[in-house]
Amino acid sequence: MKNIINNIEIIHGDLTKMNLDIIVNAANHTLLGGGGIDGIIHYKAGPELLEECKKLNGCEIGSAKMTNGYKLPCKKIIHACGPMYYANKVEAPNKLKNCYRKCIELAEKYRIENNLEIITIGFPCISTGIYHYPKDEACKIAIDTIIQCTNPNIEVKFVCYDELDYKLYINYFNEINKGVLLIWTPFLGHKKRGFIMSKINYEERINLYYDRKNGMSFTSLKSKYGINKSGIEYLVRLIDKHGFDILRTNENKSYSSREKERILNRILIDNESILSVSIDEGLIAKGMLNNWLKKYRENGYNIVERKRGRPTMPKLINKKENETDKEKIKRLEQENLYLKAELEYSKKLRAVVQARKNQQQKKK
Repeated sequence: MKNIINNIEIIHGDLTKMNLDIIVNAANHTLLGGGGIDGIIHYKAGPELLEECKKLNGCEIGSAKMTNGYKLPCKKIIHACGPMYYANKVEAPNKLKNCYRKCIELAEKYRIENNLEIITIGFPCISTGIYHYPKDEACKIAIDTIIQCTNPNIEVKFVCYDELDYKLYINYFNEINKGVLLIWTPFLGHKKRGFIMSKINYEERINLYYDRKNGMSFTSLKSKYGINKSGIEYLVRLIDKHGFDILRTNENKSYSSREKERILNRILIDNESILSVSIDEGLIAKGMLNNWLKKYRENGYNIVERKRGRPTMPKLINKKENETDKEKIKRLEQENLYLKAELEYSKKLRAVVQARKNQQQKKK
């Protein structure tokens, strides 16, 4: 299988002069031309491009449409309509990701229809011009999305006209290519079952993911990457759910006590499975959740060491013989808080016991 990373290239140059199968135009929703790269592509392609675009009836934000290349060196042009960043900051990342995904879908469709073994596609920096999408964020979205959704039959060129964009793409690409992921995998070579850390660089992670998607057996994958079946399945499901970016953003993430308790409540109260919760929350290792759960059942609210100044439980105040009204009120308030905490813990334990009983009855 070809390496996905090797199919991506960062170029400092003019996209309209590139001899590629397809180039991508950072268009607006009308598809009738505009400023920046959009206006340059329409100018160099000739008036025939505008006539074809008029027949397309515009394009939705976050989508793309394909036309002929006309007077440009490329065969086809994909017009991607990126989002305006300040119009809706919440939806903008997903809209931008969808642009890149749609472009790859159209490119793959073109490749299959024309019986081509390999095609080349060039991308500009979408939405970073007059749409004011932050350049660093757009760069990460572009590279991460292309790595996740492309295949070995599509060679991708990120063509940056601006020097700042070029440096951002080069730096981020080198960072993820040399990155290391720590994955928990079951260690079977010892009598006592446990876990060991396996170091896999970013390139190997991508290859492992696509090798599995292409049908390689678990035995072959284990001999190639040193990870057993459960570790491979977990990695694949995690990437399917969150994309490749989750492997870096959550690698060294620390969780507060409240976050851990919220995650554990999904198992203790909502009766969700450990595997589904781990994947849904984007935990790099499901062993983390097993460890939290074990500590929680043993110690209640003392599930983790909390930061200094954050007591795990309200401290009880001993009753004094001649306490004032103010001291008595404070003592009773602390006792009330303590009893509430104990009651909450008891409810959760009862839920765990009840869940076990239900499982046993189902087995019978």
